[in-house]
Amino acid sequence: MRRFGLVLVLMVGVMGCGIFAGCSSPSSDSGSGTGEGHWNQFRGPGGGGLGGDDAAPVKFDVGKARWSRALPSGHSSPVFWGEKLFITGIEGGKFETLCLDRETGDVLWRTEAPRVKVELHHPTSSAAASTPYVDGERVYVYYGSFGLLCYDLAGKELWKLKVRTPQNQHGTATSPIAYDGLVYLIHDSIDGDSYVLGVNAKTGKVKWKTERKVFSPNWSTPAIWQRDGGAQLVILGGGMLKGYEPLTGKELWTVEEMGAPIAVPVVGDSVLYVSAASGTQAGVNKSPLRWSFYTEFDKNSDGKIHVTEIPADKKLVMDPDLPEQAMPARSIVRWMDKDRDGAMSEAEFTAFLKMTNLDVRSSIRAIRAGGKVNVGVDEVWKYERSVPHMTSSIYYGGRVYMAKAGGVVTCLDGKTGKRIYAKRLGGRGGIASSPVVANGNVYVCSLDGVVTVFEAGDEGKVVGRSELGEAINATPAIVEGVVYLRVGKHLHAFSN
Repeated sequence: MRRFGLVLVLMVGVMGCGIFAGCSSPSSDSGSGTGEGHWNQFRGPGGGGLGGDDAAPVKFDVGKARWSRALPSGHSSPVFWGEKLFITGIEGGKFETLCLDRETGDVLWRTEAPRVKVELHHPTSSAAASTPYVDGERVYVYYGSFGLLCYDLAGKELWKLKVRTPQNQHGTATSPIAYDGLVYLIHDSIDGDSYVLGVNAKTGKVKWKTERKVFSPNWSTPAIWQRDGGAQLVILGGGMLKGYEPLTGKELWTVEEMGAPIAVPVVGDSVLYVSAASGTQAGVNKSPLRWSFYTEFDKNSDGKIHVTEIPADKKLVMDPDLPEQAMPARSIVRWMDKDRDGAMSEAEFTAFLKMTNLDVRSSIRAIRAGGKVNVGVDEVWKYERSVPHMTSSIYYGGRVYMAKAGGVVTCLDGKTGKRIYAKRLGGRGGIASSPVVANGNVYVCSLDGVVTVFEAGDEGKVVGRSELGEAINATPAIVEGVVYLRVGKHLHAFSN
């Protein structure tokens, strides 16, 4: 890993990365992908993760799947328009976009991207983690190793845009979205070369490029917020949430002191819900992201932690959502040792946390339109406990749901932020896949291959739990009662 690998071991893979129908009134769509048979982007239309009201299965058996299809490796989630499903993968250094028949799983076409050097990424992540976007005429694909590619729905390449690979310690995971004729792409990098692009969807020409003076890398996906006065592009990153004018890229407002940029901003009943975790969790004192955690290693009592004072086999779980990704403790000391004297001081430790926004308290916030000429924003409420590092939240039926490792689910009142419940609903292991909802049930998938389904509402009753035997990194897609789930190197379709 690179020099700043601590920023988020915290975060790998998918995110990633909305509009809400069903039990809430629709607020926005990040493109034209609404309607039956469409799941057009990461987490569906608008990024909200809402799969409609058709009855979908709550228990899963791979042997009884409607169909199963072997795929090249990857963590991208499936998207589709009508009967065509799109997904990406990488095998032997070759990036591919695949189009499947949604009814049968048959491969209709597969197109290889230009051969390039594959970006470095965390061993548990993938260089094919970004989810495509489809608008009914074209499918847009992003590989951090190359850039943006556009195909028609028959697989013909329409244009390509080479984009410099952003520098981060886990690999790229942000996904593109489109709105009003433009494709939007976040490019946040630890080397300071950070910006957001607005690209002409038909030609691939950059219409605008707005610099983002941020330090932290980014695994989040943008969202479109429809509000009085017009739509805004909202992006989490660099410890801040920013709003932009979609057609020009003009920066409109900023909310500061946000945590890590992984979760997708979510819209429900005209309110924007944004969760961002960091190294500082409310009520958690024994953490590797607190200086007091390291004082026990100071054998010579000089106020510094020398590399040689830490056992070579000592590993630390930096992210409770991803316990599998424990890091060598000596590596952490080396990353924070700015003066290269072989030791980490408290000042170096504190400066690193501040620079990477890991000293900011983890939180989920509810934000509404406000300010001069309805451009700015006002905070409605903030909640600071049990905020997941990896997964995006769900707004459904007036409630907000968050899922953490080990099947821990928190349900909040969407209007007040008051906790309705926080409890362990089962499941085990870390979570990289974001929850989705369909027919009043919330679906949570773990890296251990466990799918837990519970009822939305004030009780959180578990109605199904299945063990599928392989890791689940991608977020499920649910449309018309069919659950499309990428498990290991296969995509399965499940229906009742």
